[in-house]
Amino acid sequence: ADAFFVSVAERVKALEECSRPHPISKQAAIASLKKYLSEDRYRISLDDLISTEADRTLKMIRAAAPDVNNRDVNAVNLERCVQGYEAAMELMIEAGFVAGRWSTPDQIEPWRRALTRFARKERSNGVVVWLELQRYPTTLLLYGLGIGAVFAQRWDNLGLLLSTGFKEQYQKEERIVDVAPVLALFQSNPDVMKLLAGREREYLPLNNRLHDVLSSSIGSAFSSTEAFTLAFDWFEVLAGLCYGIRRINAGSHYWAPHGAFVYRNENREAIFASIKESLTRLGDQSPFVKSGIVGASTQKGLENVDAFMARLQHITQW
Repeated sequence: ADAFFVSVAERVKALEECSRPHPISKQAAIASLKKYLSEDRYRISLDDLISTEADRTLKMIRAAAPDVNNRDVNAVNLERCVQGYEAAMELMIEAGFVAGRWSTPDQIEPWRRALTRFARKERSNGVVVWLELQRYPTTLLLYGLGIGAVFAQRWDNLGLLLSTGFKEQYQKEERIVDVAPVLALFQSNPDVMKLLAGREREYLPLNNRLHDVLSSSIGSAFSSTEAFTLAFDWFEVLAGLCYGIRRINAGSHYWAPHGAFVYRNENREAIFASIKESLTRLGDQSPFVKSGIVGASTQKGLENVDAFMARLQHITQW
């Protein structure tokens, strides 16, 4: 088995090296981003930088994309696809983290436009798993931006990012949070991700992989690995709640995508306790309400939190 996974790594190495941005260009782009975020007079330069990097990244994503008609869904092809997308998104993940952390709400707007561009699927017919993974780059960008917002407790930025609207041709309008959390990617069976190297026994293999990829990319900004993991869990909880509020508002059967926090009882309980404390103490002035993440009122927010916790209780007991 070890030899097989070494072979997988060797096969994706060339693609990964071609897709990954040069370290000097990456450092220059991050430095430019920080400069443009420092003053409002750079707003045009900021917009141009994000648009240009999105253009460049989309070209790399297209180069990394698998043949959507390839019915040979195996460990080698799946690893090649996922790792190719990750390599293409390396700069955008790091830049997104900086932006989520330091942007004003106005400065988040170019990133919302970038998210809509990444979220639109280029192919609609083919093998299901390849079609579903077309939005994995959107997931990577949203997590980078979102964890940056969590790091700085910029709940206004996070609310704007999660609620970003987009519309596929001939489809109803959706929000980024409806399609980009890991479990929301899959309309079929997410267990296919257990084919990824070393993930065959994991309950949420792609969530776990995403945690490790992002920890490697942006984890150095945190005081410890545990601090990064807590921020990762905060993001996945809030994304789940933002997804679920539409079910609450519609009075329909509750469902929201859970995340790797289901493994980590201490993190999960602390996060939900903090959200509920904010809602009960601050009411409609809670940043989780003002940002629209959990709902438009304290009542809706608490109903949403309770429904999500009830759903999670079933999962964690299982």
